[in-house]
Amino acid sequence: MIKACFFDIDGTLYDHATQSIPDSTKKAISQLEENGIFCGIATGRHLLEIQEGNLLEDLHFDWQVTLNGQLCYDQDHLVHALPIAPEIIPTILTIAKEEQIALIMVEEDRMASVGYNRWLEAAQAAVHTSIPPQANYQLPYPTIYQISAFGPEDKLALFQSIEGLRVTHWHDGAVDLIPANGNKTAGIRQLLADHQLSMQEVIAFGDGANDLDMLKAAAIGVAMGNGDKTLKQHADYITAPIGQDGIAKALRHFTLIKERKDAYV
Repeated sequence: MIKACFFDIDGTLYDHATQSIPDSTKKAISQLEENGIFCGIATGRHLLEIQEGNLLEDLHFDWQVTLNGQLCYDQDHLVHALPIAPEIIPTILTIAKEEQIALIMVEEDRMASVGYNRWLEAAQAAVHTSIPPQANYQLPYPTIYQISAFGPEDKLALFQSIEGLRVTHWHDGAVDLIPANGNKTAGIRQLLADHQLSMQEVIAFGDGANDLDMLKAAAIGVAMGNGDKTLKQHADYITAPIGQDGIAKALRHFTLIKERKDAYV
């Protein structure tokens, strides 16, 4: 039995074409909550970005898995944190400087840029998010939970050689760097364990490459119709695109919500 539902934000909950969450999605999530199903987000974003862009609008979620699982919140309380190993931060900064790769360094309560290039500008514009202010990182480094890197794909591939690091692609010329043992699924498992739940009681929705582990681990993995081609190949179900009521249609398909005559256009 499905007892929890997790959603990616960009391209899954939040439609960048309209810069809003579809009404059908809002009503579907409301029905899930009425039916006693936990609802959570699982995103590569920081809470600061979500709040800045008002990306969740008036929706409330029980759980927030942020930074691809590195900072996880239960009812707005931080319950799980997994930082990047401090000893590999200098290697990341050196590669970035030598290859002119721009970075966004993500701390628990701050985000800052190191360098600037056209890939950074394009990726942030695509997700309607401002570029954080510049900062100069020197020893001793603060605790870093995620680093977003921007540049040519062949240069970004250099980070793959760093032991203890996972590289997750999320946009052309943009990747997230997180601990090797970190991902959305790991964060979700932490939250579920606190409520005596398992991944076999989860339905997960996503559209991008960084949603792959989550969709494969969930009892039901749903790929959005507008989603990544590889993601669709591993999904249990492919729903309609975000702009065509994809979330609501999938939830009705799996009988997690009912059709309401006044619910959808």
